[in-house]
Amino acid sequence: MMFNVFQRRAAVIRVLAAASAIALSACASSPPSRFYTLAPDARAGAASSVSGPAALIDIQSVRVPDQVARNQLVVRRSDTQVEVLENERWASPLSDEIRMALSIAATQQLSDFNAPRPMQKGDAHVYRVAVDMQRFESWPGARVVVDAIWSIRSPGAAGEKLTCRSTVFEPVAAGYDALADGHRRALTTIAGQLAATVRALDAGAGGPLMTTTSRSANSARTVQCPSAATHIANDATSNSGSYAARSGFAQ
Repeated sequence: MMFNVFQRRAAVIRVLAAASAIALSACASSPPSRFYTLAPDARAGAASSVSGPAALIDIQSVRVPDQVARNQLVVRRSDTQVEVLENERWASPLSDEIRMALSIAATQQLSDFNAPRPMQKGDAHVYRVAVDMQRFESWPGARVVVDAIWSIRSPGAAGEKLTCRSTVFEPVAAGYDALADGHRRALTTIAGQLAATVRALDAGAGGPLMTTTSRSANSARTVQCPSAATHIANDATSNSGSYAARSGFAQ
């Protein structure tokens, strides 16, 4: 009887050991997760912005489409098929990655900008931005597409609000690093449009992004969206022309 008990215990131990070995083997053979970021190199504009830019961009909110609102990269395999890549992940939530990329790139492009108007409280003009991503597509080995509606409001409670739409196509090589880099380049393009709009809003007059209107007796000037973006009326959902900033691909 005692011998049978020992036999059963030994059998159980062997089964557990085998199961553990299989589990360890499976873990060892699982591909590691790789993490990607959209943030540009913050050192690129550090030297010229030690004291900080005279105008600040505050990216207050970024909304992304539900299908890509996850940590995993989501790629397009065809017009109707997408694939969620379990082991290819963003370093932080995608909306945070986009916010960080736009903020850093726009700040770098404003590093040499000195606002002509007197400083506001806090020694900076704060332009508040909201971004609504319409498309954030990744086509491996082909292209990325970033289509965003963004609004920017001038400093002050009664600041002017401008709403624009930017669509950027960037060609990419094979590999997921190339996809992340393509999205970074696309966001840098949009950040450049944000920075150009800040300069135009702050200038108060003249400049390539300004058009004269007769809103008042003194012929006040109205800032328009950058030439590579489409203006969207604040009280309408449709745009008033064709978009966008296209690089390498047509839709």
